[in-house]
Amino acid sequence: MSVFGADRTSLRHLLLAAVIFAAAAGAGCGEKSEEAGLTKAQFTKQANAICSKRREERTQAFKKAAPSEQEVEQVIVDKSLPPYRQMAKEVEELSPPSEDKEQVEKISLLMEKAAESVEDDLTKAAPAINEANAAARAYGLSDCTF
Repeated sequence: MSVFGADRTSLRHLLLAAVIFAAAAGAGCGEKSEEAGLTKAQFTKQANAICSKRREERTQAFKKAAPSEQEVEQVIVDKSLPPYRQMAKEVEELSPPSEDKEQVEKISLLMEKAAESVEDDLTKAAPAINEANAAARAYGLSDCTF
C-alpha cells in the first residue's frame, strides 16, 4: 500500500465520519416531533392553564344564571357542562409525553364519562366525577376537575 493510498483511506473515513456527525447533529435541530410530545411539566402547565380558563367560564356561567334551588341541576347541565367537555377535549388535543399517552387518554375518557353521568342523572354522577377528579389530580392536573 502506498502512502497516498493510506491517506486516501483515512480521508474517506474522516469524510464519512463528518457526514455521519452532520446528519446526527441535524436530527437534533428544530422543534420537537409530534411523536415526542411535551415534557410532563410542559403538558401539566398547559393543561392546567386550559382547565383554569374553562373552570372560570363554568363559574361565571353558573353565577350569571343565578339559579333557584329547583333550577340548579338544569343550570349545571346546560351552563357548566359545555366548558367542562371543552376542557376535556382541549387537554386531549395536547401532546402528552409519549410514555404518558395511555394515562392521559384514560383521564380524558374518565372526564367524558363524568360529563355523561352528569348529563344522565346528576344525583348519581358523584362516583364518575370523583374517579375523573382523582385521576386528573394524581397526574398533576389539579385544575382539570369538575
